[in-house]
Amino acid sequence: MDWAIEQMADWTTPEALDSILNGTGVAVQSPNDSSEGTPSVWACVINSAIETQIESTLTALAMLLARQSLVQDMTAEQKVASIPEVAARVDEETTRLTSEEIRNNGWQSACRAIRSRAAASGFALHVEYRSPLLDAEQVRSRMPLTRHVYNASPIASTAIDKIVSVLTQGWTIVGPGPEQILQKTRDMLELSGIPALTAHAVRDGFVCGMGVLSLESVPIKNPWLIRPEEILELTSDYVIVEREHGRDQISPILPMKGGIQIGSTLGLSILEPLVITTATRETFLHTLLSAKVMQNTPGARAQVGDWPERSHALAERQLTALAKTFEETFNPAALRMPAPKSALYSPGMELMRPAVASISIGG
Repeated sequence: MDWAIEQMADWTTPEALDSILNGTGVAVQSPNDSSEGTPSVWACVINSAIETQIESTLTALAMLLARQSLVQDMTAEQKVASIPEVAARVDEETTRLTSEEIRNNGWQSACRAIRSRAAASGFALHVEYRSPLLDAEQVRSRMPLTRHVYNASPIASTAIDKIVSVLTQGWTIVGPGPEQILQKTRDMLELSGIPALTAHAVRDGFVCGMGVLSLESVPIKNPWLIRPEEILELTSDYVIVEREHGRDQISPILPMKGGIQIGSTLGLSILEPLVITTATRETFLHTLLSAKVMQNTPGARAQVGDWPERSHALAERQLTALAKTFEETFNPAALRMPAPKSALYSPGMELMRPAVASISIGG
């Protein structure tokens, strides 16, 4: 393990590598396994032009079909190392054709073209629009995945921690009263744990979709955090939680949401777009480590030929490209924010729990 940590130091942290290699992971559904009963979900962000939303959705659907055809037509002789370049060309061509069809003949014509292409390729498409996107149980089931994205990705955790720091640290209490009283109030604020609890609530909001700090007992007792998995409904005034004895409505609260669903009070993690990206990244981390192992195994060359060198180069190219994807997910201003000057979270809670150990696609 010490050797593996040293070899992979440029690509992941020791904690994340140990989790990926030794923990129990989960598999998310591959588009190949989609059915009418368990469809794959495409989420569309609506703070962009309607035309952009339609085009991006149709392009994704067309790209999925093109990728399936690419895999179906691939011969055994084709080298794995060439797949990313071939796929990139297919994606580029599909994007261009879809854009041209929409521009020249309208989006409904593009829909018909995609349906015809699916039929010609032997695939059946069943597409429906649904809002809200996920119900309470589905939102809850995603939380261990997005917590893992935060735990395993230094770029994601750094960006979120910087935002949390800006939103929750450096509070001051000022006023016309005596300085002695003001200082006592500041000390009481620190002792109550509100700054640290607020940081946890904001992080929960970004990573799990919902974070809530209950102020119900203040000032008699200290505030307390509500577990995101318990939340059934969240508004600016109250939260409804599910407990062993039934449902409770709690107010007042300090609420925080990540993404917002139309037609639902439940939030979504802003890390959702990176779940599949994280699964892909971890596949290539495994590939890179396997290549390094084979390169350092005496006598392996006769059995595997130049596989270690080809796979090593492929994995490093893909990991570099995926790092850019992680960076591009966040507003550049977030990445340029100052790093926290002090610990944001309670000792021992720097990583988020419960979280899955790793994510794979299908299988």
